[in-house]
Amino acid sequence: MTGIVTGRMISLMVSYQPRGALPPYLTSARAAKILGTNKRTLHNWIQKRRIPAPEIDPKNGYYLWTLADIDAARMVLAEEAMEK
Repeated sequence: MTGIVTGRMISLMVSYQPRGALPPYLTSARAAKILGTNKRTLHNWIQKRRIPAPEIDPKNGYYLWTLADIDAARMVLAEEAMEK
C-alpha cells in the first residue's frame, strides 16, 4: 500500500463536486472505495480514532474528503499493517 494518488483515484473524485466546494471533495463511499473498504468501516475507523477525521460539512454533517485526507488515512493504515 503506497501513499500515492493514482489517476484512477482522481477520476473517481472529479465526478462529485458540491456547489461552491473548492477543492473538490469526495463522498465517504468514494473515499472508502479508494481505501479498499466500505463506508461503514470507514466511519467506524473515524469513530474509534483509528484514522483522522476529515472536515465535516456544517450544512449536512457529511464528511468532506480530500485527497490529502485519504493519503493521511492510508499512511496510518500502512503503519498499522507494518507493525503487525
